[in-house]
Amino acid sequence: MTQEWTELEQILQSQTPGADLQRAHARGDLARWLPEVDALWGVPQRADFHPEVDTGTHVCMVLDAARRLGADTAGMWAAMTHDVGKALTPAEDLPRHPMHEKRGIPVMEKIHARLQPPEDCVKLATLVEKEHGNMHACQAAGAKGLLKLLERCNALDDPQTFDKALLAAEADARGRGGDFPQSDYPQRAYLQQAASRLREVRDALQANLHEGAEGRSAQSLEQSLHKMLVNTAEQSVKSLPRAPEDAPS
Repeated sequence: MTQEWTELEQILQSQTPGADLQRAHARGDLARWLPEVDALWGVPQRADFHPEVDTGTHVCMVLDAARRLGADTAGMWAAMTHDVGKALTPAEDLPRHPMHEKRGIPVMEKIHARLQPPEDCVKLATLVEKEHGNMHACQAAGAKGLLKLLERCNALDDPQTFDKALLAAEADARGRGGDFPQSDYPQRAYLQQAASRLREVRDALQANLHEGAEGRSAQSLEQSLHKMLVNTAEQSVKSLPRAPEDAPS
């Protein structure tokens, strides 16, 4: 861990992280510690999804929302860095930010190489950077898309990290102006319930398939398991409550 990380960690552990980050930006400290996040001040967002408009202000609000939701240090770090890709949005695309998650991935790699934060912070922030937009739009993905999202998040085998990522996604949704801080975020419960159902089905299927595996190849067993998981995902999409359409971008 570096001295810059130690300074940032104080903000992550603060009870007033948004105000502390805003002060660090105003003093010029943030530009030295974490220029990739400092660059978000002055970057506009769509006012219909982000009444606060400014991306730096949004990050401060997300930090405060994450603190209210009970995020640990790794969750706070994910909240602080989740939108670094928005600083790289071409001017002609503003105030929209298509593909900002993808643009942010190499930025996060450079940040982590430079600051050397704890491994749990690296793991969670990387996941949230890649997938927070897909979490917001989870119900538009359909059954196969839902299953792929859960697989990319390793949700069935690492539910603890997945739950922390969902908390950060909820903080992103609530860390906006207007009425958004009080709005529901049903995507979190939807994805948790879907992951739980699929985990139970997978574990039962694996046991049953292997009991009757004589003469079947590993590839055949894997294909059977995947087909059954897709069927379970389809049932989940039909039965779980729907999320709103006004997901943050």
